[in-house]
Amino acid sequence: MKHLLRTLAVVFLVSFVNGLAAQEKQKEENPIVILPVVFNMTDLDESAYEFIGNSLEVILKEKATISEFQTYPHVLVAHCSSDQNSIGMDEEPTAEVELNLKLVLYDYMTNKSFGEKTIKLKGEGKEKNDAVQKALTPLIKKHKNEINSFVRQAYDSLMISYETNCDVALQNARELGDPPFPEDMLINLISVPAQAVSCKERANEELVEALMEYNTQKCNELELVLNNAIEAKDTENARSSYYKMACMTICESQVKSKAPEVSKLDIDANTIINDGNEVKITLDEVEPRLRHLKVAEFMGIIMEKELHSDPGLNVMRMEKLRPLFEPAPQGPTIGN
Repeated sequence: MKHLLRTLAVVFLVSFVNGLAAQEKQKEENPIVILPVVFNMTDLDESAYEFIGNSLEVILKEKATISEFQTYPHVLVAHCSSDQNSIGMDEEPTAEVELNLKLVLYDYMTNKSFGEKTIKLKGEGKEKNDAVQKALTPLIKKHKNEINSFVRQAYDSLMISYETNCDVALQNARELGDPPFPEDMLINLISVPAQAVSCKERANEELVEALMEYNTQKCNELELVLNNAIEAKDTENARSSYYKMACMTICESQVKSKAPEVSKLDIDANTIINDGNEVKITLDEVEPRLRHLKVAEFMGIIMEKELHSDPGLNVMRMEKLRPLFEPAPQGPTIGN
């Protein structure tokens, strides 16, 4: 087991190498990792929500890193409600809107929020959508600093929570969803804030063992796909699964044993093995504080970013956020 752990491989594709180096530098300088989410509970046009989401990404990227995983537990949730008044002007109606953009930093692992902020935006136009667009346009220019400041403070509170309640945080990290996905635990362990130093070290230790189990399972799954592809003479799937296996140290024996069968499909097994060897990297070669980067890259590649593609799961996640934005019983009604 120790030997296997020492040789445990975390995989990333050649095309990601240059980007990974830049990503490592960015994460060293900006340890905040977050996923922006726009919660649509109102009657605003879809383009407005897209604009809000894109603006938040631009703002956050200056001080943080946007998570690639749609199931990442630390999310900045944006909800926008509006009031509209139409007034006569030169015989043409004019729409005036006042938007209330509410931001909440929410953590799915603990099901807690760590701060909220409301930004008021006003706009005027010939129709509502035009007025909304004009209200949102200054979001980046005028509110960038206060949004980043809010995120920094809220994320610090989240970090303190993890550092002071590490046992609870790690227990939450180990718990899988319904339906269970082993990737959930890896993402949760990855997401423990780097600023919570002692808790992050413990999470990384568990991450190595969890990844060992995950690699073994994934290798077995890939071998099954490869066997089926070979039997069906499906060259494309055979090549794809064989390459993924070639990138995993733990699959070395299977890769060698399958080479003759793969070659019968006019696939250059030796070239694939050599390509796989070039992108292998062991956790022992990586600084402990950067190991989560390699794990994240491994997961993104080996699963080809198909993680949790079921839209029903996203609906379930969004429903957890609904109480954060529902009005009090005596308050105004938010549109559907």
